[in-house]
Amino acid sequence: MLFRSIVYNDVPFRTRSPGDRPAHVLPVADRRDISALPAHDRGFPITYVGDDFWERPVPVMVGEVLARQLRDSELFPQMLDTIEPQALLVKPTLVAFTTAAVEGMAGSRSFAEIGLQVQVYGPVNENGKRPIWLDKVYNNRQASQLELHPISPYRLIGRALQIAVGKALVDLDGSNVRSEEHTSELQSPCNLVCRLLLEKK
Repeated sequence: MLFRSIVYNDVPFRTRSPGDRPAHVLPVADRRDISALPAHDRGFPITYVGDDFWERPVPVMVGEVLARQLRDSELFPQMLDTIEPQALLVKPTLVAFTTAAVEGMAGSRSFAEIGLQVQVYGPVNENGKRPIWLDKVYNNRQASQLELHPISPYRLIGRALQIAVGKALVDLDGSNVRSEEHTSELQSPCNLVCRLLLEKK
């Protein structure tokens, strides 16, 4: 399935206070543990969708979404293709990416869940190490009602990823990792809409 054109629509987020530190985004690490997923829900079996459903590896698609959103947000003055000592290092890790459906007596229910850990490391210090400045997991779970024809879990995973990425962008904009001088200014209309939507979840 084409992830971007069908499942995911970009979060309309753009900072009004760009940072002064360039950043490099590492490929998304995959730390999902499918063995921990439950096999039943209230006595009914859960049918999970495997990664082979998607056109490309899930971590690659999620990484493209995150890198594009970071670039379009203008949180960083430059997104580097290579790692540089004075640049920030953004390390994303996928801890959950679940799409599933449960068949019940009165209908079906679909759900999706995303877990994305975002770590930001500062520039290399005098000891040759990078201090970690941000380490947070952004989770979101979407579920349909019990219906004869519930919404597709693929639509739900797109919405879950939107909310998780949106929360990460808001946190980065409100943090001091991007610059020692800049502070958050989230007063643009699109950012206010993004924040209001996230606060309702």
